Amino acid sequence: MLKRLFQLFMGTTLASFSIACVVNSTLGAFPTTGANIAIGNWLGVSIGISGFLVEVVILGILLYLKEGVSVTGLVNMTLGSVLIDVFITLLPVNKLMIFGLLLSGFAWGWQGMAGLGETNNNLLMTAILKRTKMTVGQVKAIQEVIYLIIALLGARQYVSWFTILLSLGLGYLIEIEYKIMKYDPTKVKQSFLIKGKERNLVKEGK
Repeated sequence: MLKRLFQLFMGTTLASFSIACVVNSTLGAFPTTGANIAIGNWLGVSIGISGFLVEVVILGILLYLKEGVSVTGLVNMTLGSVLIDVFITLLPVNKLMIFGLLLSGFAWGWQGMAGLGETNNNLLMTAILKRTKMTVGQVKAIQEVIYLIIALLGARQYVSWFTILLSLGLGYLIEIEYKIMKYDPTKVKQSFLIKGKERNLVKEGK
C-alpha cells in the first residue's frame, strides 16, 4: 500500500510540475489549464483554486454517472491544485520549460497505475471510453477542445498556436505514452473510496 501511495504522490507532483512548466514556457498553456485560468480570472482566484473548483464539478458528474470517488481524484484536486500554484511561483519563466509537456502523460499514467483511481478528469475520460468505441486520443481531444473554448472566453492571453495544437494533439501524445507504459485505463483494477457501478458497456455489446 505504501508503494502505491508513493507512486500516487510522485505522479501527482510530476503532473503539477509539468503543468507549471508549460505555463511558464510563455508559449501558451494546456487547454485545461487555460480554462482554469479563465475561470480563475472570472472568480478572482488562482489557477490552483479554480482547478480545484473544476475538479469538484467533474466529481459531481462522476457521482451522477456512478463512476465512484477515488483517492487519486481527491489527492489531485487538493494537493495537485496547491502544487500547481507553488510550482508556477517557483519555476523560472523560460521557453525551455516546454519539456514539461512530455512529462504529463507519463505522470497521469503513473497515477492511474497505482490502482487508487485516476484524476477526476481522467476518470471521466475512462467512463466515456467504457461507454463508446472511442480511443484515448479522441476522447481527450473532445475534452481539450471544450477547455480551449472556455480559455478563449476568459484567458485569451494564454491561448496560442501551441495551445490550439495541444487541444487536438495532446490526447494522441498521451495515448502513445500510455502504450509505452502498457497502461490501459479501462483494464486496470482500481480501488475507490466510494465504489461506482461495475460496467463495461462496449465489451458487453451494449
